[in-house]
Amino acid sequence: MTEEFLSFLWKYQLYSAEKLFVDGERIEIVQPGEHNHHAGPDFFNSKIKIGNTIWAGNVEIHLKASDWYRHGHDKNAAFDNVVLHIVFENDQPIYTSKGRHVATVKLEFDSKHLSNYDSLTINKKWIPCVDYLPVIDPIIITSMLSKMGIERLEYRTDQIIDNLDKTINDWDESFYWQIARSYGFHVNSQPFEALARSVPYHIVKKHSHNQTQLEAIFFGQAGFLLDDYSNDEYYNKLRKEYDFLKVKYNLQPVETHIWKFMRLRPGNFPTIRIAQFIGLLSRNTSIFSSLLDAKDLESLYILLSADVSEYWRSHYTFGNMSRSVTKTLGRDSAKILIINTIAPFYFIYGKKLGLVHFEDKAMQILEDIEAEDNSIIKDWKQHGIKPKSAFDSQALLHLKNEYCDKKRCLDCGIGIKIISKVQ
Repeated sequence: MTEEFLSFLWKYQLYSAEKLFVDGERIEIVQPGEHNHHAGPDFFNSKIKIGNTIWAGNVEIHLKASDWYRHGHDKNAAFDNVVLHIVFENDQPIYTSKGRHVATVKLEFDSKHLSNYDSLTINKKWIPCVDYLPVIDPIIITSMLSKMGIERLEYRTDQIIDNLDKTINDWDESFYWQIARSYGFHVNSQPFEALARSVPYHIVKKHSHNQTQLEAIFFGQAGFLLDDYSNDEYYNKLRKEYDFLKVKYNLQPVETHIWKFMRLRPGNFPTIRIAQFIGLLSRNTSIFSSLLDAKDLESLYILLSADVSEYWRSHYTFGNMSRSVTKTLGRDSAKILIINTIAPFYFIYGKKLGLVHFEDKAMQILEDIEAEDNSIIKDWKQHGIKPKSAFDSQALLHLKNEYCDKKRCLDCGIGIKIISKVQ
């Protein structure tokens, strides 16, 4: 038994209303109130009828009435407007900081609800509700996926919002930082972001017409121009260029040791990812404006398909020539960038500026991308939940990571259905 469970029963009115009495008077719940997940009473703006009197105020919930004192509510004016105290055990009368007696009532409910709740929170299966999934109404699952998909987008916008705060709402700079981080593809995401932050975007735009200068700046800032390759003409050209630009812009390079090459295929080496990133930057004076102008998913794939320079077609690292091949960012990699960075940027851009069509565009793009196929999604499929798009697969990832793994069944539409069932 937990306070969260009692709050759940109260919120969804899963209790024996006919047994709600205080001091011999019947209690009628006119309005249970709005669930508060922050400091203060558990439910705001409740309306309670006791006898012939309607009380408007807040509701507080505890396992024991004496918890009121244990939590210090008797000394906290924020709880003076509590009109009803819901408990599992009514072991003591309670009073506000002003000395007013607060009506307290033990919540009676069907034991099946607690049994259902325990069956979800105690088991250690892949997801708590795995045994119930076959009998859950598909409409409930569809509704939950829609909610989770939007939550996932909002979850991914947290870092974007933080970057916007740091750049004083500079969308170009913020997007530049974020897309750079995505080019690190998890393994090198932090070094990539550090690299982007070490080269202000106004410098990038100033040299966007010159791919060689951009390579000098970025490879120099990444710490990849510190070796001696006397026979590599292009390397030495970049090194000379960087020495000049570093002084001109007072640039401070990142530490070379932060880059990871181990266990990566050559095509995923950070040197290649940097070359691909430079290809994107050199093709677009403003990558964020180009993003906003993209009409559909295919336009985004084209935007991200920038090729590397001639040197990098025949190299994976400096000083080591290889067979010349095209090293354009692959479609699967581009898909990851769109899911993790571009769609969330559309979403938060629309939300902050009141441009609903960008919020819709974010969701539509995810709907247009095929569902991901990682280990978590494969497990969902094995249990009968098959995502139709990246929006669905992102929703399932969010559901598993943020709800199932954390046993947040009381906040999940599927869990609510299971716990509420008494037959």
